[in-house]
Amino acid sequence: MMSRFGLAALLLLGACATRPEIEPAPLVFAAEGRLSLVARQSAAEPRQMTARFIWTETERTTQVDMLGPLGETLLRLRVGAHLSELQSNQGIETAASPEQLLQKYFAAPVPVAGLRFWLRGQDKSGQRRAPQAFEEDGWRMEYTQMFPDSSQLPRIVRLQRVLPEPGASVEIRLVIDQWKP
Repeated sequence: MMSRFGLAALLLLGACATRPEIEPAPLVFAAEGRLSLVARQSAAEPRQMTARFIWTETERTTQVDMLGPLGETLLRLRVGAHLSELQSNQGIETAASPEQLLQKYFAAPVPVAGLRFWLRGQDKSGQRRAPQAFEEDGWRMEYTQMFPDSSQLPRIVRLQRVLPEPGASVEIRLVIDQWKP
């Protein structure tokens, strides 16, 4: 039979052994909508992709899910401070930047670091630029429609970039259906 002292010691040790809860990072913003990407090479047929997307931005991470027409996950991109991870039906890959992963996946540049700001109508310094068009990092952003409420958030964003090869370009069009915070 265990003494009261032994039982108290066991309870105290058990309390010390519980794992601390990890607090999730506060949400900065989330956007849901549709995306189309068209990459043109000089003489080749353009590569096109359309998907639904869910973009979730916290203070520590960015996560972008691209979903097919039936809601299946086509890819999930996670971006942390020092590492990016792309999960798709081809497996899981990691790289130092999300741009490296998406360049390999789409065979076209996708400016994730800039999109974190451009999606919200800001330049990379955080200054509000929408609804006016502007250029940054070789990309041209156009805000063709804004939400009618007082949020001043974009509803339709069009990004274009002319690539160095003759006749080569990339166009990304985002239609945001819903914003959170």
